[in-house]
Amino acid sequence: MKNINAVVFSPTGNTMKITKLLLDEFREEQKIYDITPYGDYNNEMEFKEPTFFSFPVYVGRVPAVLAEKIKKYKGNNTPAIIISTIGNRHYDDALLEMKDLLIAQGFIPVTAGVFVAEHSIFHSVAKDRPDQEDLRYIEIFSEIIKDKLSAEELKVIEVKGKFPYKNEKGTLFKPLTDSSCVKCGTCAKHCPAEAIPFENPDETIYDKCISCMGCIHVCPVNARHLDKEKLEETEEIFHEKFHKRKNPVFFY
Repeated sequence: MKNINAVVFSPTGNTMKITKLLLDEFREEQKIYDITPYGDYNNEMEFKEPTFFSFPVYVGRVPAVLAEKIKKYKGNNTPAIIISTIGNRHYDDALLEMKDLLIAQGFIPVTAGVFVAEHSIFHSVAKDRPDQEDLRYIEIFSEIIKDKLSAEELKVIEVKGKFPYKNEKGTLFKPLTDSSCVKCGTCAKHCPAEAIPFENPDETIYDKCISCMGCIHVCPVNARHLDKEKLEETEEIFHEKFHKRKNPVFFY
């Protein structure tokens, strides 16, 4: 194994951060494909070297816009490592869905990891994660990956999840834009769903928006935000339900 690829969907940067921490444990040459923006790597590609597929779980599923991109990527019995991130809730059917997507495209999913990152909407949940304890799990998982990739025979992993997958549900939260917007277009370039018009980046096409919070994350003047009153009310309920620490989970 001379090279490792990493295909990363990470609107708010946490999934990318965890992926890079994992890659730091490897000496091989690495190529990272940040496929988050809608127009980036939205074409057919073939992967012959071991490839990480990293993504945040959205309401228990693989983000639909990501699934459509995965269908354009081809493997040739290529080993795949699934990396998913959750905001301290649950991955539900997302691992199984990603496993099925990759197998259909010619990859062999050999291991999968679920890591916890600060929630992209309710920031008090899993705040400041990944943390030092998570780094220990990252080291452990890197050794599992190395072991799987060095095996004489690649075997498809078993993961938890159900098929048919759970129904896709949206979220109550959609980004708003205030008058401080300078219409620089940073959010439109970053948006994975083409939900922000380039000509009017202070607007949002809510039928397309996937509530990834990427636009809020990248806005240089903090002009994008959520409804504060609704956020505070809902976060209190969510925090009460999901504040208890969850640790990473591995399948191998």
